[in-house]
Amino acid sequence: ATDLSAFYMNVVKDRLYADQPDSPERRSTQTALHAICSALCRMLAPVLSHTAEEAWQLLPGATGAYPSVELAPFPVVDAAHTNPALSVQWDGFFAVRDRVNKALEEAKANGIKKALEARVTLIGAFPALNGFTNDELTMLFNVSDTRREAETGNVERIEIGGAVGSKCPRCWLVKRDIGRDPLFRDICVRCAEAVRALE
Repeated sequence: ATDLSAFYMNVVKDRLYADQPDSPERRSTQTALHAICSALCRMLAPVLSHTAEEAWQLLPGATGAYPSVELAPFPVVDAAHTNPALSVQWDGFFAVRDRVNKALEEAKANGIKKALEARVTLIGAFPALNGFTNDELTMLFNVSDTRREAETGNVERIEIGGAVGSKCPRCWLVKRDIGRDPLFRDICVRCAEAVRALE
């Protein structure tokens, strides 16, 4: 409820729905979700045996390895997935994200109806975010735009405003490049590329 539903799945749904089918970001997300589903099925099998079995039967490739979730080995922690330095970096991000979420909630009283309509401006150093690009933060904050501005001193402020542009009817993000593709004038460039890849 906290790590997967409230954060990870909320963040990656945009790339799953809107990216090109074979984009590296979408494919890597599918790989991660497959591993997560496989582990959850096996961990839940002792207490939710029928539900876990139904999910296992629908999980691509699962029955090829083990015909039943009850025959699959219990998952163990992969040491290759343990990175203390990365954990510290993400802890710093989540601390800032909590502040951004609070600012977004407050902005709803001032006309920002949904986070996807918002632009987040980070004013100050925010060293916890040094390892993230603005595009990554936009995705992780689940907004349409993220900007950073310098500030003298140690002051850190978060300002929420309306994103500049128009809402793309396909990805629902507010973008400034809608109509630039001559064949798909009602959607943004990224969505136009994804639609073209499906033709």
